[in-house]
Amino acid sequence: MKNTKPNSFLPYGENLRVLIAHSDLSISNHKNILNSKGIFLGNYDKNRTVPELMNILLDPSEFSELTEMQSEKEDKVKYRTLKLPWDSNVAPLKAIPENFNLNKLVKDSFDYVPTYTVIGNPQFRKVKGEKGKIKLDFQIERENPTKGWDERISVHEGSLTLEKNSKGDLHLITTKTHTAKETNDLGEIVLKSLKDHFKKESYVKKEEDFERILFNHFTNKNRIKFLFGFTGNFNRSLIFKKLTDLSVSPDPKETPHEDLKDLLDGINQLRIKGKSLQSHVLISQQDYHEKIVFSSILIKYDFKMSEGNGNCSVEYVFSEYEDQQDVNSEFQFLVQSINVDQPFRQFANKNKIRENVNKILEAEKISLYEKYKN
Repeated sequence: MKNTKPNSFLPYGENLRVLIAHSDLSISNHKNILNSKGIFLGNYDKNRTVPELMNILLDPSEFSELTEMQSEKEDKVKYRTLKLPWDSNVAPLKAIPENFNLNKLVKDSFDYVPTYTVIGNPQFRKVKGEKGKIKLDFQIERENPTKGWDERISVHEGSLTLEKNSKGDLHLITTKTHTAKETNDLGEIVLKSLKDHFKKESYVKKEEDFERILFNHFTNKNRIKFLFGFTGNFNRSLIFKKLTDLSVSPDPKETPHEDLKDLLDGINQLRIKGKSLQSHVLISQQDYHEKIVFSSILIKYDFKMSEGNGNCSVEYVFSEYEDQQDVNSEFQFLVQSINVDQPFRQFANKNKIRENVNKILEAEKISLYEKYKN
């Protein structure tokens, strides 16, 4: 999330409290700002740090640092993949309607004024160095009057990538920030419009629809194999380190394995956290797998890239199943955190690292899906 208004002035006192007391800013964030001002406390509890910060003036760089810290913790890009059988030799860019207008699509899709507006007039562009691949990057500006002054007007980013693969399918990859449901909604509006246009122009057969990676596309056993497939070493750039979080639940249509009856009795969902869960009995004992459900895992990787070395944590999740037991839940993954090793911190580009990690995992996701889907 990016704030567009607050940078025009430097808040202090009560106005500053809304930002510094934000739950996404840690004690460590507060400590760094105070120490840089020459203020050292014996106790850095927020009950101490917030009043202290309210009594000082921040310079522009310190204010930007606080807002960037918050934004970095809020904005996590989620990837979802869709496939559509392509029945044409027409290149993706030439298949886009000549009069493509994102603002008009939004206007035509609502009978009321939505809570957001599209910034500018974004268009699909060729992806440099990648033949047959095009991308639409867009930003929306959203106003939420229930938020504090520093959050009331925010900018959220999303994108759509279209790529025609060697098998003749058109791959559509939707990226969006988790802080704005609107970016997901806008992506769906574009996809529906494009699908209708493609069918009208006979680029796609009328009976075809997008194939999404859904929870119910797997047996319980193969869904576990699909998720656990991300524990591999994909290349020298991204190396599996450990599995740290796991969400498991009994399948309501199955009787749990005798060994698990006591463990899962009366439990809707069990969240297991640990230092290294890849050898946990729930994973290693395959006899259990047909009668239990894995809905998410969190994996830690080491990375070695030209932008720097470090580690990152990635969540793989069927989120609607976790929240509502929706078997039509769509799979997504998101990079939860990126930590760059000390020698690289001055020049490392976290956005580029995140982009590289996402690209590696996106290719692996498609391969694993083809291998384990029903």
